[in-house]
Amino acid sequence: MDVRCHSVHDWRAKIAGAEHCYFVVKGRDHGNRRWKLTRAGLSATFSNVTLSNRQLTDLQQAIVDFIWKAGPSTAEQVREGLAPKHELKDSTIRTLLRRLEDRDYLTHTVDGKVFVYRASVPPRSLAARSVQQIIERFWSGSAEQFLAGMVDEKVLTPAQIRKLASKVKDRK
Repeated sequence: MDVRCHSVHDWRAKIAGAEHCYFVVKGRDHGNRRWKLTRAGLSATFSNVTLSNRQLTDLQQAIVDFIWKAGPSTAEQVREGLAPKHELKDSTIRTLLRRLEDRDYLTHTVDGKVFVYRASVPPRSLAARSVQQIIERFWSGSAEQFLAGMVDEKVLTPAQIRKLASKVKDRK
């Protein structure tokens, strides 16, 4: 069982009975890093793993799209499914799947000796995560500036913004 912790102090209580505990350190000195604490008897070891805020590459997105459409898939099924557009070696697909799993986009189970991958994020959540990254990168986290830019560039009309505002108001 893995547990997500929000601070160094939080892990002590949560790691009891958990195999791993992750927490995120944010700041200028640390960048964005995910630390993995591994329970080993009474001690814990820290291993530094970069927490990626990067968007998916086109190939990574194609893999996630394939798994969303096809459902649980093996590496070979993913490779064959992408073959018309992307001729990839088996080792390349396995590396990409492992990296997507490390970034929490996929999970796997073992069926005999074969890994079966499943999407761990629904399409809507991934889209929202991507839009949030764009807002952070280009508008310093301001959703208002983002929406104003979409209107200014004629991506969204004022009527569409009003409709969105109505939907937000109805959800409260």
